[in-house]
Amino acid sequence: MATIRIDTEQVTPAKVEGDSQNVFRASKFVLMKPKWQSDESASACGLCKSKFNQIRRRHHCRTCGRVLCAKCCSNKVPVPQFQMDSLERVCNGCMPVVTCVTMSHSEEQEFLCRAVSSLEIICRDNPASVLALGGAQTLVYLARKMSGCQMKTLGQITTCLHTLCLHSGVLLWYSEIGFIDALTHILQISSSVQDQSGMISEALDTLRIFSKTSDSLKRKAVQCGCIAPLLHLGQSDNPFISLVSMTTLGLIAECSATHNAILSQKNALRDLLSRVNSSKDDKDVEIVLRMIMLMSAGNQETKHRIVCEDSSVGSAISQVIKKWPSHPQILANAACAIANLATSCDDQVTLQNSVIVLLQALSQNLPGYVSIHCIRALANFAKYELHANALLSNFPIIMQLLNSSYGPLINSHALRCIFNVLQQRAVDASKAIERCGSQELILRLAERESVMRDLLASMDRDAPSIATE
Repeated sequence: MATIRIDTEQVTPAKVEGDSQNVFRASKFVLMKPKWQSDESASACGLCKSKFNQIRRRHHCRTCGRVLCAKCCSNKVPVPQFQMDSLERVCNGCMPVVTCVTMSHSEEQEFLCRAVSSLEIICRDNPASVLALGGAQTLVYLARKMSGCQMKTLGQITTCLHTLCLHSGVLLWYSEIGFIDALTHILQISSSVQDQSGMISEALDTLRIFSKTSDSLKRKAVQCGCIAPLLHLGQSDNPFISLVSMTTLGLIAECSATHNAILSQKNALRDLLSRVNSSKDDKDVEIVLRMIMLMSAGNQETKHRIVCEDSSVGSAISQVIKKWPSHPQILANAACAIANLATSCDDQVTLQNSVIVLLQALSQNLPGYVSIHCIRALANFAKYELHANALLSNFPIIMQLLNSSYGPLINSHALRCIFNVLQQRAVDASKAIERCGSQELILRLAERESVMRDLLASMDRDAPSIATE
């Protein structure tokens, strides 16, 4: 990886030997040895800046490769992270992190705990050195070695990971060395142990930082197995943990490539639907509905899977619309999900309870962004004769949306709904239009130049302007 900026420093992150940089999935890790600075390029010590001479000799630090004086590079410690067990020179600048990394290779639990405790301070005060000298890999490696009986140390590792992730420019590299694997492991362990809300919250917030950054990191989170612990923690009695879990899962769901992984979790959709109906927290309901809405925008196979996974999906979302009539964003998310799902005749059967609920919602004074999804859903339902009676009975509600004050997009969906009903029930629909008045319908149709061109072109084909007989 190229050098990166951490605060005011340019850093080249440490790399491990081998094809994979992910140390969480490795039994051990060995760091690549640094390239040594040439003697000729150094006229003064890299730390104290004292000039070299016949008395003040040059020495190389084995962990950073810089040229330093004897005073600044007098430490001698084993560095098993470089597969060097003999005592090697380490400079004063590298010594704090190198000591921690060296201790992490010990089998003694005491040394592992001391390494993590020291790294917690260094991550806060000098994160650049943690990245440059293998401290980040050490934290990931130690996270994998921790179990449920070492919660204090695991909590300190979580704090370290969170602190490092506040430097967002390094997130992709963090994911490559196993940060997301480590966070998933921490969530799996901590969720099964009581009184770990602090650690869980910090791990969730760190995973949230990754999940909001890019689609590639969202996919990485799924590959690391984070969906199951997020769904589990979403049912926590702690409202903050529950909300952050769902928020993070909602961020992951923004990437369509993750939808199948979410839906594949046992009872995932059922639990989400139960949550939106039982929760009294409007933000919670809004987040979960948005997640369902995002998944409903996938391909036809995904939509059909959602409807077939739980036949109550239409009723559940309809109940939400009834329960939260004064919450525009909840209404928008719910109506959008229904509209996305109602694109095939087979799937509309389980959603038919939603038609009347949406019509009732449109009879209120809704914000435009809510009305758009409501009328879009009704236009989709109108494609099939199954819902014609309900739509015809409430035709004035649909016709009023042709008023130019609603804007072109709502007008267009209203036109689409009306013409779909006309196609199914021409006589009944024409009578309903006559009762409501056709002026707005004709005006909105005339405003659509492309529609008029296609209509006239079709009429020209059916009734040519030139004839020979």
